[in-house]
Amino acid sequence: MKKGLFVFLILLLTTGCATKGQVKPVEEQTAITGITIEDNALTIEANRPFGYTLYRSAEDPFKVIAELQDVAPGVVVPGEMIVSDKQGISGITPLLTEGKGLRLEITLQAPLKEEAEFRDNTLIVRFFEETPSGIPQQPAETEKVEVLPVEPEKLIPQPAEETREEVQPALPSAREIRNIALSRKNGTVEIEITADGEMKPNVFPLDRRIVIDIPGAVSRAKVPEAIAPIKSVRIGKHPDKTRIVLDISEKSSYEVYAKGDRLVVALISGALEGKKEKKEELKMAEERKEVAEKKEEVLVRKKPEPEKKLIEKPVEEEVAPPGKYKGKRISLDFQDADITAILRLLGDVSGYNVVIHPDVKGKITLKLLNVPWDQAMDIILKTHGLDAVVEGNIIRIAPHSVLAKEYEEKAKAVEAGIKAEPLVTRVYAVNFADPKDVEKFIKDAKALSPRGSISIDTRTSSLIIKDVESAFPEIEKLLKSVDKPTPQVLIDARIVEVNSSFVRELGIQWGINWLSPNTLMRIGGPTGMPGGAGFTGTNYMVNLPAAVSAGSGGAIGLGYMNAQRTLSLDLQLSALEGTGKGKVVSNPRIITLDNKEAIIRQGKQIPVQTVSAEGTQTTTLNAVLELKVKPHITPDGSIQMKLDTKKDEPDFTRLVGGIPTIDTKQATTDVIIKDGETLVIGGIFKKTEQVSEGGVPLLSKIPILGWLFKKKRESEDTNELLIFITPRVVK
Repeated sequence: MKKGLFVFLILLLTTGCATKGQVKPVEEQTAITGITIEDNALTIEANRPFGYTLYRSAEDPFKVIAELQDVAPGVVVPGEMIVSDKQGISGITPLLTEGKGLRLEITLQAPLKEEAEFRDNTLIVRFFEETPSGIPQQPAETEKVEVLPVEPEKLIPQPAEETREEVQPALPSAREIRNIALSRKNGTVEIEITADGEMKPNVFPLDRRIVIDIPGAVSRAKVPEAIAPIKSVRIGKHPDKTRIVLDISEKSSYEVYAKGDRLVVALISGALEGKKEKKEELKMAEERKEVAEKKEEVLVRKKPEPEKKLIEKPVEEEVAPPGKYKGKRISLDFQDADITAILRLLGDVSGYNVVIHPDVKGKITLKLLNVPWDQAMDIILKTHGLDAVVEGNIIRIAPHSVLAKEYEEKAKAVEAGIKAEPLVTRVYAVNFADPKDVEKFIKDAKALSPRGSISIDTRTSSLIIKDVESAFPEIEKLLKSVDKPTPQVLIDARIVEVNSSFVRELGIQWGINWLSPNTLMRIGGPTGMPGGAGFTGTNYMVNLPAAVSAGSGGAIGLGYMNAQRTLSLDLQLSALEGTGKGKVVSNPRIITLDNKEAIIRQGKQIPVQTVSAEGTQTTTLNAVLELKVKPHITPDGSIQMKLDTKKDEPDFTRLVGGIPTIDTKQATTDVIIKDGETLVIGGIFKKTEQVSEGGVPLLSKIPILGWLFKKKRESEDTNELLIFITPRVVK
């Protein structure tokens, strides 16, 4: 027993070790080793066998999608288009899928039928024309009809008069799928999907399944019960979309149409399928024939969607301004290639839909390396005398003559329509603006048609306009922009004057009187000298007093006289110091309309008489405080002003012929300032300093003692003027 257990353990360990030692290395990943493009054929080679799914794009009949499962890009670069110069194929764009696979978008030169063959790690896809029942499903070559990117089998036949439907307002994109319902009607099974907005589905068949991808939406709907031929309904949730898969028990055709927030997929199976397909094919063939005969450029979808992008790839660039190219760079090398195929290829690279006029024909040979796609298209159009018109995400290409004729006919049609319209008379009240200004504005803007006329009723401040009905929307738009209340501006000005003065004066008076004992000799001040005499009764020898008076300055007198009155000495010191300060604030204010001049003044008028041969005449001199301003409100809310500020005052201390002089202060300027802000628009600062001395020559220059023979006066006057301005828009 122990021996058997031992042998079992040995075998177990040996097996485990052998298993560990035989772990296979990580298998080499399946990858693309080469892609070969030939006329109407494509060969995809890989290093290992791989699974694939091949189907036609639901958005563009000129595209065939090949999804390679668990295949790495290998020698190809995802996102970089492989341009082809072979017949049938315009190019191939490899893209990475959400899983571990590769998606090849094959752009065809015509909507051909595809056929696939897989052998020796190689997938061969061949393209050929198919004309069942002798009726072509699509044009075999590049025709004069450009088809919007919708599969032919998904175009719903409609009567000819309904091919152009009215454009309904676009709904917002669907964010939530609310309900999924199955019903049977007239031998068909309809799957109705309801959401909270417009759905942009991608519907394609896959084996015995129909896949419906709704991007940008999440499902809140319950799974409905199956109805034959539908075996089951599955709902898959993905980060960027909701996938609804219909498993069907038998081969069925289907139709897809959407309206508003509803999407309907109708399955046709059994005996009804053949009859309906035959009927639908005949009806579609008749429609194509009618479109070809009328040389229409576009087949209309069941539901026009002006806001919906009809291309699978997002538009990365907008059309650049003239002379500036900003498109994705590409390289092209073609010889005697069909120009329509090249233009379709450029449209595929750019992400725009392309509609080509039937008259665009010819071959082109070109070699362009690393140039923007819009520059390449511009060069090709110029070479062949073509022009392009961009309408939303659609580029329409036609000869210059065709577009010029189209514009000319459109202008003639508009002119003829205006001439055919009856004249209508309307009266518009002008509430705020001057009717004459409004009349001139409407005429200058050429809003009236050639048959229109305008007159003014000044009594009611109204405009009487007679014109065709189509001209009135533009006229009313102009009236609303012109007839608005004119804003008012309050201008607040401050004129501030500050005056200060200072004066200091020192003076001296002294005299001596000496009489000899014998009275024969006398020393003293001369007689008749101004300035008065001291207490001795004689005149001063030095008479340099300060300008003192009552209430101004002061003096100190000293004297000496002996008993015999033969000697006397007089000394008087006088001093004056004065200071003064004054401040005057003038504050004129005025309010006015925008762009209207306003004046405010206040002051005096001084009469002046003049005598001449004609007699005595009296005139007046104005001494006023005045503010003249013209404001203008700029679009950014600032206020531009033309200012003239003046302050004139009569000076009665300075008379000329009995007439006072005028002291003038004025500032004239143009300024711009924000609403409510204060700006100093000007200022004057004036300062006067004076120093004067008077004295006895020579003696006044003696240090220290010289003060006995001189007087000194110092004065300083300061005058400062500031002008402030503050505008405010009256709300």
